[in-house]
Amino acid sequence: MHELSWKSEYKIGHPLIDREHKHLFEIALEAFVPVAPELRKKKIRKTILELNEYMKLHFMHEESFMRVIEYPDFNHHLLIHQGIIKKMQDLIANLASIGIKEFEKDLAHFIEVALVGHILQEDTKIQKYYEKKKSQRHVIHWHSSYLVGQEDIDNEHQMLFKIANEAFADSELTIHKEKVKETIIKLALYVQKHFDHEESYMLEIGYPQLKHHCEIHGKIIDQMNQFIKEITTMDIQAFELELAIFIEKWIVQHILHEDKKIKHFLDKGDDIQIINLEEI
Repeated sequence: MHELSWKSEYKIGHPLIDREHKHLFEIALEAFVPVAPELRKKKIRKTILELNEYMKLHFMHEESFMRVIEYPDFNHHLLIHQGIIKKMQDLIANLASIGIKEFEKDLAHFIEVALVGHILQEDTKIQKYYEKKKSQRHVIHWHSSYLVGQEDIDNEHQMLFKIANEAFADSELTIHKEKVKETIIKLALYVQKHFDHEESYMLEIGYPQLKHHCEIHGKIIDQMNQFIKEITTMDIQAFELELAIFIEKWIVQHILHEDKKIKHFLDKGDDIQIINLEEI
């Protein structure tokens, strides 16, 4: 399996995506590390389930990245991701019915096709488009699908978008970087204010996942503080793109995956399924 190790030529040029690609290799190859025969099947099952969950998380991040850069083949790429997840699920289902050696052979083939093949044939297309997109201005679009049904929260979510877009407004190059820094600090302060309001509301309605939701809020604040520190090390175009990706990852995805659960709780009163968004 040594030939399936991570290689530098698999990089597509974005740190988060490249880091996650590398970790997918690390998880997959863990299945081939020798263990006692009686522990082999248990070890492989544990590894393949971990790979399945991390791959779904990675695809969510990669799809966010493609949306931000307005990748023209997004829908086609999304279908490929769905096909890979289906093959992974089939692989897991087959583990109970075939021998270990046969399963290892199937897993090795899956790694070559779903990881190496997909990165080299499809993800490198994203890299080429990303290189062209770096020099362009960005804008964060609000959409009605982001509404959670609570007027104050929805209004504050829309204000987050409005503030974020101030960073992308045209200005003289000599003052633009300072303006971007001021905007991201303003955004961070407003995010904190919004989170305080949202957490008070969740407490008021007895939301069962309040603690988990507050932990995610804390991660977002930490990421924004780190973002502010990194501004001085980035050129303005790189920073604008990273900010657009940040908003998509932590604001849009947070609204769609976490804040909408609050509405679901109010509408249905059902148990809430926890989905963690991994830190950038």
